[in-house]
Amino acid sequence: FNSIFTLFDKLSQKKPLVLIFEDIHWIDEASLELLRFLAEKVSTKRILMLCLHRPEFNPAFPEMEHITIIFLTPLSFPESKQFIKYLLGVEDVPDSFVEIIVQKSEGNPLFMEEIISSLAGQGYISIENRKLKILKKIETTDIPASIHALITSELDKLPEDLREIVKIAAVIGREFNVRLLAMIARTENLEEKLRELENKGFIYKSKNKKDVYIFKHSFVRDGAYSLLLKSEKKQLHATVGFAIENIFKDRLEENYDILAYHFYEGEVTTKALEYLIKAARTHQKLHMYVMSYEKFKKALDVMNKMKIKERNRQSIEWQYLIYLGKGKAAEILGRWNEALADFQNAFSIAQDIKNIEYQMESGYYLAELLSLKGEYQNALKYIERLEGLSPRNSFYIDLKLLKSEILQLRGEYEKSIALLEESLTYPGVESDTFLKIKFYTKLAALYLEKGDFKLAHYYTKEAKKLAQSLEEPYTLNISLNLVAEQLNKLGVYEVAQDILSNAVKISREVGDKQTLQRIFYNLASTKEGLGEVSEALSLLRRALEISIQTEDRYFTGIILKKIGKIHVDYIKDRNQAIQNLKRSCEIFQSIGQKLNFYENYVLLSKIYADQSQLEDAYSIIKEASSWFKESKVEKNYLEATLTQAYIELLRGEFDEAYRKSIIKSKYKTGELSLLSCELKTLLFLLQKTPKISEELDTLAKEIEEIEKWPLSRACTIRLTIVKTLLNIMKEQYSEVISLYNKFTASLPITEFREERAFLNTLAGFARGMEGEKDQAIFMFEESLGLLDILGSIPLRIIARYFYLKFAIIKGLKEIYEKELPVIEQQIKDYNIRGLSLLTHLLQEERNKIAQQKKFE
Repeated sequence: FNSIFTLFDKLSQKKPLVLIFEDIHWIDEASLELLRFLAEKVSTKRILMLCLHRPEFNPAFPEMEHITIIFLTPLSFPESKQFIKYLLGVEDVPDSFVEIIVQKSEGNPLFMEEIISSLAGQGYISIENRKLKILKKIETTDIPASIHALITSELDKLPEDLREIVKIAAVIGREFNVRLLAMIARTENLEEKLRELENKGFIYKSKNKKDVYIFKHSFVRDGAYSLLLKSEKKQLHATVGFAIENIFKDRLEENYDILAYHFYEGEVTTKALEYLIKAARTHQKLHMYVMSYEKFKKALDVMNKMKIKERNRQSIEWQYLIYLGKGKAAEILGRWNEALADFQNAFSIAQDIKNIEYQMESGYYLAELLSLKGEYQNALKYIERLEGLSPRNSFYIDLKLLKSEILQLRGEYEKSIALLEESLTYPGVESDTFLKIKFYTKLAALYLEKGDFKLAHYYTKEAKKLAQSLEEPYTLNISLNLVAEQLNKLGVYEVAQDILSNAVKISREVGDKQTLQRIFYNLASTKEGLGEVSEALSLLRRALEISIQTEDRYFTGIILKKIGKIHVDYIKDRNQAIQNLKRSCEIFQSIGQKLNFYENYVLLSKIYADQSQLEDAYSIIKEASSWFKESKVEKNYLEATLTQAYIELLRGEFDEAYRKSIIKSKYKTGELSLLSCELKTLLFLLQKTPKISEELDTLAKEIEEIEKWPLSRACTIRLTIVKTLLNIMKEQYSEVISLYNKFTASLPITEFREERAFLNTLAGFARGMEGEKDQAIFMFEESLGLLDILGSIPLRIIARYFYLKFAIIKGLKEIYEKELPVIEQQIKDYNIRGLSLLTHLLQEERNKIAQQKKFE
C-alpha cells in the first residue's frame, strides 16, 4: 500500500493528480482497503480522489475533514435538457422530447443515454447540422419501462452469433479475457465480432489489460446473463472454471475467488469446495475476515449438500478446515457462540479421523476462545486433555502460553512462571526468535505484577534485543508491539514511543491493519503516560476506525473501554465516559466476553458512586465481584472488593468497608494497594478505624511501597491526594504545602482540574493552620466553586468539610454559618449517609474549641 501511495505522491509532485475510481461497489475487499489507505494519506498532497459507487454501497472511508461524501440526486428538468443537448451534440431540443425522456428515465443519466441510443438506432431521431430531427412520433410505450428491459431488447436485436458471444462473455464476468472466451465460444473471426459489439456500444477494450474487454456497464452484462437458461448457466460456469484452470495454471492463487464462483455456480462440487476453502484461507491471511467468513459459510453449504456416497477422506478433511476457518473468522467478527460451535465441530472431526495434529490445532482455538469468554475451568480441562497427546506439536507451546495466562489471571504467579520457564527449554523454542519474544514479554508481565521490577526489566530488555534481530515484517511488527506494551507497563514511555512509531511505519508498508490498530492502542497508552492526552484520544479513534472497518468487535469493545477510562481519569467528563463504557459493555455482552464486561462494571460503579448513584453502583459492583470470585480471577476480584468497600463506606456501612480495605492476598500490585490506601484514608478521616495513630504509621509505610511501582499519571495524582490527607491528619502542614507546590509545578493548568481544585482546598487548610488566613480563604473560595461544577460529589463534600473545620478552628463565624447549611443540604440531597459523619465531627470540633475557650 505504501509503495502505491509513494508512486502517486511522486507523480503529484510534478503536477496535480486526479484519481478516478468508478463502480467501486464491485470492488474486492483488498482493493477497498487500499482506497481507504489512500484516502487517509492524501490529505496534505496534491491529489484528488473521486470514488463513484451506487448509493446502497458503503465504502466505510475514515471520517476525516478532507473526505467529502456527495450524494447524486436525479437530474432536474433543466439539467436533463442540458445533458441531452450535450449527448446529441445539438444546439437545442424540444421540451416535449425532453419530457418523454425524463418521464421514462426518472432523471437517471445512464438510462437517458441508453434511451437516446435506442431511439437513434430504431430511426426515431437523427442529427443534421447540429440540429435534432424527430423522424417519427415517439410514444412512451415505445420506450421500455426499465434500463434492464431496454438493454435486453437491444441485445435481442443482435445477430445470433453476436448474441451467443455476449451471453458467454456475461458468464465469464464484467471483464472477460479474449483467450478464455475463444476457448469456450469456438467461433471464427472472434476479434472482428468483438469489434462489432464494441461499435454497437455493448463492450469496450481495456486500456490497461492486454486481451481484455469490459461490458460498457454492469446492466449490459446483467441483461446478457439473463438471456441464458438455468441449465445453460450451469454448463457454461463449469466450462469457464475448467478453462481458467487450463489457461492460468501457473497463476491459480490469484484466481481462487473466481474459480470458486464458477465451480459453485456450475455445481462442480469438489472443485467448488477446493477453491472456496483456498479463497477463504487466503482472505483470512490478508485479515479480510468478512469475505473469509462468507466463503467458508458457502463451502459448508456445499459440503452439507454433498451426497453421502460422494464423501471420502479428502472431503472429511475439507469439512475440518471449513469449521476451523469459519470459527476463526467468526471469532474475529464477534460471533463467539458460533465460533465455539465451529471449533467443537472441528475438534470432533479431528477425533473421529484420529488426526492428532488437527486435535491439537482445533483444541487450542477452542480452549483459547473458552478462556476469552471467561470459562477458565473448561479451558484448562481442554488444555490438560491435549497436553498428553503430542508434546512435539507446534500448538503444544501455544497451549502452554495460554495456560500460563489463565494461571496469571488467577494470581498463581509461581505456577505460571515455572510453566513458562520450563517451556523455554522445549525443542523448537530456543531456535524460534518470535516464540522467545512471546515468552519473555509474558515473563516480564508476570514479574512486574509480582513486584520483581529487576526481572521485569531484564526480560523486557531481552525481548527488545530479540525483536531488533527480526527481519520478516509481520512478526517484527507484532514483536515490537509486544515489547512496547511491556515498556508502557514499566513506565519507559520514551523508548516505547520510538518502537511503536517504527511499528506504525512497518504496518503501513505491509498493509497489516490488524496489528496497526493494536499499535495505535498501545501508542495511545504511551501518549497517556507522557501527558499527551488529546493525542492519546486521537490515536484511539484511529484504532477504532480500523476495528470497525475490519469488524473486529472484541477489539472495538477494548478501545471504547480505554476511551471511557481516559474520559473519567483525565478529562473528568463522566457522561462521555459512561456513554463509551456502556457501548463497550453492549459489545462484550453480545459476544459473551465476560472479563472485560465486568471490568467495565467496576469502572461504571466508581463513576456512579462519584455521582451519588449509590444503589446503581452497589448493584453492578456486587454482580461483578460475584463473577470474579466464582471465576477465580484474583486481581479483578480484589479490585471489585475494594470498590465495593468504597461504595459501602459512602452508604454508611463502615465495618464492612474497613474489613474489605485490608488486602490479605499475595496479589498486591501498586494500583490495588493504592485503592486500599484511599479507602483507609477515608475511614481515618471519618474516625472509623481502631488504633488510628498506629494505622496512620502503617499507611505511611504502604505509601512508600506503592511509590516503588510504575504508576500511571492518574494513579500518581491519586497517591498525591492520599499523602496530602495523611499529612493533614498528622498535622504536618509544611509537608502538605510542599506536596501541593510540587504538584502544581509538574502539571499543565488544563490537566486534572478536579484533583487540582481538591488539593487546592487541602493546601488552603494547611496555609490556614500555618497562619495564612486570607490566602487560605481565597484558595477555598476559588476551589469550592469549581468542585461544585465538575467535581465528584464525595470530593465536594470533603473539601467543604475542611473549609468548615478551618472556620471553626480560626473562629470564622460568618464562613461557618454560610457553609454549614450547604454541606448539610448536599449530604441530604445526595443521600450519602457515610459522609453525614463529617457534620458530627464538625460539631465535636466546635464543642472542643468551646471547651478550650471556657477553660481558658
